[in-house]
Amino acid sequence: MVRVSRRTLLRASLALTGYRIFGNNWRANAYQQRVVYFARVLADYTPIYKAENGQYEEFAPLRNPIYKGSVLRLCDVGAGYAQIIDDPEPGAAHGYSPWRNYDHVDEVFIQTAGLLPVLDLSPISVYPETGPGEKLILISLNQMAVAVYENGELVLYTPAGLGKSVEGISKTLDGFGHLVSGYTTTTMGDYAGVPYPLYVGMVNQPFSGQALHGAYWYDWDRLNRGYWGSAGCINLPTRSKYDVIWYGERVPIDEFVYRWSKTNLQFDPYSEEGYTADPSIWEGVLWYQGVQTVRVIVVNEWWELDNYPNSQNQYHTWQPMIDELVSMGGLVRLPDTDVNGVLTFRQKPASELP
Repeated sequence: MVRVSRRTLLRASLALTGYRIFGNNWRANAYQQRVVYFARVLADYTPIYKAENGQYEEFAPLRNPIYKGSVLRLCDVGAGYAQIIDDPEPGAAHGYSPWRNYDHVDEVFIQTAGLLPVLDLSPISVYPETGPGEKLILISLNQMAVAVYENGELVLYTPAGLGKSVEGISKTLDGFGHLVSGYTTTTMGDYAGVPYPLYVGMVNQPFSGQALHGAYWYDWDRLNRGYWGSAGCINLPTRSKYDVIWYGERVPIDEFVYRWSKTNLQFDPYSEEGYTADPSIWEGVLWYQGVQTVRVIVVNEWWELDNYPNSQNQYHTWQPMIDELVSMGGLVRLPDTDVNGVLTFRQKPASELP
């Protein structure tokens, strides 16, 4: 395990010149040679500005205000301001902008004070020997929890926000499938800058837009277990008492899961945004037939895992995992490393951490 990859260091040095590097490709960005980066917002209702006659004027958007915890793609324009870059939208000339659509403002800006830059989006594996098909995400609707496995080992267990209607029918689709695409940030409904959406394609079910992503509109510091209330997505904690401590740095769970998935999920090397790794995933191809993205299984109760085959197409092999997950109760399990790379796990919230 390496704290900072060579690629990350190279990107940091290139940022000083206004260039970015993606994989083995050099590319000058399209925003007047300025640096494009991601950052979390640290305060609710952070003002949004439009440019008028060479000045930045604050305006109140009809929808999509900027909330604390959102993640934005930004282009530094100097003088303490950054332009909010449109969310990617396949086939669109300039992507999707809620402010263009609802407020008829083409370019939107935000002050850089009060933003926390995201400095490292490099892939994470808890165990260096992890193979391409050895990552798994398990979700229990009734436990309102997400469990992350790597090489058969439980590496993260966290509360989650899930969708269940008042009639008791889950809006979060159960069954099994794969992560099919991933984005650093996007706009969902009235929420701009939803962080780290990882879209899930469920086998033999129509694609519904279901995703794992951060949910900054909940106070995770007050939650000891998950909650009902999503529209169907699997909502993960943002910066809170549940942060992972990774090489001495606090990493929110939504960001950690996003980076953890990048070792299996393919990303467009030019935009760093996800794309479908295999078009046949959308057609309901079973994940044990060679698909190399992260597997996802959603059940009501953990014991229902026995209804699904493992990655070798074997049934009734889940009992050790089921016993482990049942024993978790209301605990969390979080991977922590010190600055020397020594790996340990916590089974309590990090509320005592700075």
